[in-house]
Amino acid sequence: MALVFIYTTVGSQKDAQKLAEILVKQQFAACVSVGACVQSHYVWQGVSEWAEEYPLTIKTTVENQQVVCDFIRNHHPYSLPEIVCVPVLYADEKYQQWVEENVSGCLKRLKK
Repeated sequence: MALVFIYTTVGSQKDAQKLAEILVKQQFAACVSVGACVQSHYVWQGVSEWAEEYPLTIKTTVENQQVVCDFIRNHHPYSLPEIVCVPVLYADEKYQQWVEENVSGCLKRLKK
């Protein structure tokens, strides 16, 4: 199985921790890294904005990618969340095996 990192951001540490806990508990992801608060600058509805955001890096398999993206879309506090998927070109064999083992329950449940 190929690995993928999925990136998103949220507006609070509480929201970041909530998403991370559910993604790991449901075995959608083997690990979610929550980064330190960053300043994001963007245009939203024609207005230049600055916001504090917390980046999340979600580690999962390509097979779980759509499930994770759908989950983010349905549970994210933003009406238009950032969802960016980046394929992993190389992963240590033991790390990849660990990720696969920790998300295997998600696929088993979905296939039922």
